Amino acid sequence: MKSRIAQFASCCVLLFSFGQSLAQASKTLLPFILEDPAFGLAYNPHLVKYEQVPLSFKKQCPDFFNDKKESVWLYAHLKYGKSDYYIVMSTSPDQDGDSFGTAVWFDGSKCRMDEAKWTLSGVIPRDGYKGTGDLEKMPGLDMPTPSACNSDPSAPCYYTLQSARQEEILSSLIRDAIQRAIKAYGGDAPFRKKACTTKVLNDNLSYPIVKRELQAYCSKNPN
Repeated sequence: MKSRIAQFASCCVLLFSFGQSLAQASKTLLPFILEDPAFGLAYNPHLVKYEQVPLSFKKQCPDFFNDKKESVWLYAHLKYGKSDYYIVMSTSPDQDGDSFGTAVWFDGSKCRMDEAKWTLSGVIPRDGYKGTGDLEKMPGLDMPTPSACNSDPSAPCYYTLQSARQEEILSSLIRDAIQRAIKAYGGDAPFRKKACTTKVLNDNLSYPIVKRELQAYCSKNPN
């Protein structure tokens, strides 16, 4: 009788431990939805696999890694002259779904950062470019934010690009972001299905360079 009780107790302990393990696994693998900082596409990071930033980024911008538990994901990268430009986003193990992208500029000696959405909001001046500006400075950096942005969440918030070089920097970042997204989504077809919709293009009306490059990609014949 005692032997049966002991066996039953052992089984209860094993079942409890197994249940705890399943609960922990479920908690760890619980899907949450992120929004990529390049196109504003909602995605499940357990299914869409972006790469983490390379070791070179960690060496260039060590102050970006204040929380060792965070993972930093790479959405776009451009190297021009002495500069590196990145669009990245951090997530933590207890991520609740909120996500904010960061634009990072490494000028050869130090890193400077800005909100990714602001960086990507640059618009081409109606009367054309009148100067070259700082050829390597990250677009949008140190540009004043329109006062309406601070009081009206629906107000268009953007800055005017200062040179054709800045326009090319944004265009090149978005073209790289498209290629990285294709890889993250597992191929051209699944990314095209997600991104090449009227809704997504309309959602990017406030980001004319993003919309232009996305339209150019979507208008091409599928691979």
